[in-house]
Amino acid sequence: MNSISDTHQYKTVCINAANDNECFRAFKSNPIYNGILEHVSEGQGNLYLDYIKNNSPELLDIIEKFKENDTHGGTVKFIYPDIGDISPSTLRYIKVLSDIKNLFGDITGKKIIEIGAGYGGQCLILNKLFSPSEYAIVDLDESAKLSNKYLKLNGINPRIIKISEIDNIDEDFDIVISNYAYSELNKDLQDLYYNKIIERSKNGYLTYNFISNICNIDSYNKEEVFNKFAEKNIKILEEVPKTFEDNLIIYF
Repeated sequence: MNSISDTHQYKTVCINAANDNECFRAFKSNPIYNGILEHVSEGQGNLYLDYIKNNSPELLDIIEKFKENDTHGGTVKFIYPDIGDISPSTLRYIKVLSDIKNLFGDITGKKIIEIGAGYGGQCLILNKLFSPSEYAIVDLDESAKLSNKYLKLNGINPRIIKISEIDNIDEDFDIVISNYAYSELNKDLQDLYYNKIIERSKNGYLTYNFISNICNIDSYNKEEVFNKFAEKNIKILEEVPKTFEDNLIIYF
């Protein structure tokens, strides 16, 4: 495997949801899919909501726009104080949007690339507030096909970059985003993504975990990551709420 999500079972769920509307209607609640995505708990959702209230309360004024992320895919939702029913995963995407907004300001017109976009939830949430000039997605082919379907259904046309095409990338980006995905790649792919995407990005926001060894993936450890990113003059934030021991956020 090249990453934690690079499993036959996960890729099968993705491609089935991309190709079959019946599968698409419930993919977010598929237990196999939940092993990779859509597993944010109700309690974690409360913590993300508190974070948003404390750091970007203005985003709650357009919460109904963000709830559109829960329209398709069989989303599991809970009722939260003041905002009603919403999925905790959507609250997490809004939390990341809050950080990006507060760290980088208005990113309308910027060229964005996301490493490992899942079904495209972060892209959709970000596009509810800003209008990037381009939003590129790099992911497993099966997952990218699903996110392409999901986002187009929501009126967004992402640029899809296949893993096999990364080596041919020769361009700069304004912001690179990764919600755990980069940290879950093996070292060879981490090197490739770094050289072709991260190194050529002006800004970056990467939520990082160190759990790859659990799945027998040989990823860079914390010290190696800090050394690798040294030239980017990175800053470190604590992940709030903490979803796994040693998780952190790297930004530049």
